[in-house]
Amino acid sequence: MISSVTKLPRKVYLIGIKGTGMSSLAVLLTKMGHHVTGSDTAEKFFTESQLIGNKIKYFEGFDADNLRVAKSQLIISSTAYTDTHIEIAAAKELKIPTISYPEAVGLISQKLISVGICGSHGKTTTTSMLGWIMQTNGRSVTLTGTVADQLNTKLSKPKFFIFEADEYQDKLRYYSPANVILTNIDWDHPDFFKTKRQYTDAFARFATRTIKSGGTVLFNADDAQSRAMLKGKKDAMSYGFHASADYRITTISKSLDSFTILHHNKPWLTVSLAVYGKHNILNAAAAAIMASRLGIKPGVIQKSLATFTGVKRRLESMPNKRYIALDDYGHHPTEVKAALAAVRNKYPDKNIVAVFHPHTLSRTKTLLKEFGQSFSDANLAIILDIMIPSREKNTNIKIHAKDLVKEIKKNGVKAIHQATIQAATDYILKHVADGSVILTIGAGDVWKMHVLIH
Repeated sequence: MISSVTKLPRKVYLIGIKGTGMSSLAVLLTKMGHHVTGSDTAEKFFTESQLIGNKIKYFEGFDADNLRVAKSQLIISSTAYTDTHIEIAAAKELKIPTISYPEAVGLISQKLISVGICGSHGKTTTTSMLGWIMQTNGRSVTLTGTVADQLNTKLSKPKFFIFEADEYQDKLRYYSPANVILTNIDWDHPDFFKTKRQYTDAFARFATRTIKSGGTVLFNADDAQSRAMLKGKKDAMSYGFHASADYRITTISKSLDSFTILHHNKPWLTVSLAVYGKHNILNAAAAAIMASRLGIKPGVIQKSLATFTGVKRRLESMPNKRYIALDDYGHHPTEVKAALAAVRNKYPDKNIVAVFHPHTLSRTKTLLKEFGQSFSDANLAIILDIMIPSREKNTNIKIHAKDLVKEIKKNGVKAIHQATIQAATDYILKHVADGSVILTIGAGDVWKMHVLIH
């Protein structure tokens, strides 16, 4: 049910303000002139840096009295919480209108010329790349699922809205962008989408609704499901390495950081990147094509992409004097495989250790075989105990990190189980040679290891 709230008032309160999407929304609303406060648990998250950097005050701990102190005109809640949450229940008592995070994003998408970037993988980086290019016009605001300090820095009255359109819980139904980028469709979130068909249908409904309302969809021709869904459809265009792509990627550098885009087999744009990997080439191509459609000149696109240095937790370099330390948010087999392939291409002769923190019992169980096949570019995979987030209701699923270790070993890669971040850290400091690549990877808090091995 879509909320009856039709606009965002000046004073807004966010429940779950430290969440990846919520903290970015808090920053965005602040940049747009709203007075933002909120609340969350006292636990420390990497997202807090952008709240503190933008002087956004928030309560640590949930309490009904927080709402009375804040005196906000609208509550925006994380989808992690239900109506029984103490502050959501208090808002109802106080008759303060309450909407969810995707409903708030949906409202903004209706008010501005918007681009929703959806797909199983690459959403955050593609959104950030497009936002980085678009902010050169001084009229664009960008919402991503991570810390993006380099975005929304040059802003006058906003006209364009670039946002990451998350599919989990079918949040796509709330969004109404004029344009969509579909990066790929690869079954995920089996706790919510019980079958591949349910998952694919969420994207199909979103794309169809966008086209029917007069919008355009730019999709990845390399992705078989996206191609089958949209090839030949009116107002759908494609990009990728695939021969059928309207915008085809070619002339890729050995270091996977430069390429040329052909439009109908004619050279259209040559791009050099400050990031690397085949997956980032796809992300950059999508961002470049959409930016061009929104009026950004080719020279500006080239210059912007050449200076885009990446986003938090996407093959992010971490300070370390002993190892080459990297961190990535990848939590799906395809993402793990892509991250390791990019790292192996960059460091072909290095000893690569992947420290993986599996995220959710349901995902690990459902995609166990695929996870086992994802570590081929690592010399060693260290698997932590599975992280069970609060949203996962069925905690009786029979799966353990040791099952993943066995599956990885079946594919000829050395793998061990270390229950905790501290245990994995101790193992690395004792057994892994200086100069090795240490890649922490996962949607949880495995990034904290870099504080311990710094």
